[in-house]
Amino acid sequence: SAQLDCNAGTTALNFSLKGSRPRAGVTSLPPRLKVDDINVRSYGAVGDGKVDDRAAIQRAFDDAASRPYTGASIVIVVPRGTFLIKGGLQLRANFTTLQIDGRIVLPTDPADWPMQSDPQGVNGLNTALLRVSATEGVTVTGNGELYGSGEHYWIRPGRPFPASCHWWHITALPASCAPALLIVNASRDFVLDGLLLRHPPGGHIGLHGVRNVVLRSF
Repeated sequence: SAQLDCNAGTTALNFSLKGSRPRAGVTSLPPRLKVDDINVRSYGAVGDGKVDDRAAIQRAFDDAASRPYTGASIVIVVPRGTFLIKGGLQLRANFTTLQIDGRIVLPTDPADWPMQSDPQGVNGLNTALLRVSATEGVTVTGNGELYGSGEHYWIRPGRPFPASCHWWHITALPASCAPALLIVNASRDFVLDGLLLRHPPGGHIGLHGVRNVVLRSF
């Protein structure tokens, strides 16, 4: 089962799970013509499951965010492969489609995940594998996967999170909240469609202050 965390600032939420039919009246947001493709391999991502690809993928995200809006959508492509990241990714590019056809995975050793300085951390970068922050018109889609390697975090000895912690699992990250797979905050017109989200150390999805959300077939 998927864990979905929403706060009071999140509105217009529609969703359906894989294998289910959307409710009547539930539609995706209006499509936009793509203007450019950004492939993370062009920024140095290897995708072999061994090299830390976080910096390369983040460069691709930052490039997309720096481009002027032309009325069309940028497409960031994560192709087939296993992309290990040892730290959270943050997407701040408006009117962007993130097409994930490979696997983005957390390290199996919790020591390789950075400590989160703010244990309450809904705005902390390392509280999520992927954070979509302060955006408009972002779609995250594809046939790929966000994989949290959660079993390696759950079974290790540790202590409970502080009482103020946003998530509640026992973790091997004693000073930190275990990361979620996806957090969207302070955004509008967000779509998640078709992506597999598995084994998070913390939660699956967190929505914080998001307006007009479509979650479909994830």
